Amino acid sequence: MTSVTTNILLPLTADLAPPNRRGTALSIVISGLLLGVLIARVLAGIFGQYATWRATYYFAVGVQACALGLCWLIIPDCPPPSGQQQLSYLGILCSMGKLGATEPALIQGCCVNFGTSVAFTGFWVTLTFLLGGPAFRYSTLDIGLFGLIGIVAVMAAPLTGRLIDAFVPWHATLLSVACLCLFFVIQTLAEGRSIAAVVIIAFGLGLFRQIVQASVLTQILSIAPESRSRMNALSTLSVCVGQVFGTAAGTAVFLRYGWRMAGLLSVALCLWQILILLLRGPHCERYTWFGWQDGLGILKRRMV
Repeated sequence: MTSVTTNILLPLTADLAPPNRRGTALSIVISGLLLGVLIARVLAGIFGQYATWRATYYFAVGVQACALGLCWLIIPDCPPPSGQQQLSYLGILCSMGKLGATEPALIQGCCVNFGTSVAFTGFWVTLTFLLGGPAFRYSTLDIGLFGLIGIVAVMAAPLTGRLIDAFVPWHATLLSVACLCLFFVIQTLAEGRSIAAVVIIAFGLGLFRQIVQASVLTQILSIAPESRSRMNALSTLSVCVGQVFGTAAGTAVFLRYGWRMAGLLSVALCLWQILILLLRGPHCERYTWFGWQDGLGILKRRMV
């Protein structure tokens, strides 16, 4: 109920950033969210090895206090846009339902977010079982340190943001999902027997999952500026639901069928995402659900 408030910064970032740098700005903010997840894995390994569970909460209180102070000092005071329709809380929820039923690009992006989150979360959850199991027998600390690999990949946020700014977000999403599929194929073929393969997969997933999330959000937040916060809420919901499903499905598949089948599930999810993207091209009109319009058009049209 409280940690999700960090996602308020995403539509605010889209409002403050110029259109030609919006992808870079969103990539940097999203990298902060992903870094939090990955750094938490490293810290969990350290606390699990050397401290008690209480130390985790003491540390969290200190971090949140620092974050509150930084937000107070850094985040600008932005009044609500003039002339914007004022809605009650119930009205906001109803309007979100309407957006979810009438905005094809939003639904397409949420489907991609869901599939990516299921696959990404499933990998990191089952990785703990793999590394702690008979194949490697790593300690809690060793398993947590694997989060450092993903952190290195996420640090490329400024570069990936420039890629999104230069290309139509749909193309960046499609390319990144295809690359994710390739890394999950490596997971399937390696069968959990090579630690080098695990390192490569962890790096690739951290890099391309970030591009997917940033490019999808760039596309979603450009649909209707007056509805950015509500569209971002639906996008965030798709990510969170995907994480829940990824944890449950990844665990169930790994325990019953092993690491290889968990990777195969992720490959299937990536292929499903590619199908979702191909059903609606990059330049369709706002309310067009299926088809292609105005060709392929990889580069963004520059305004003169």
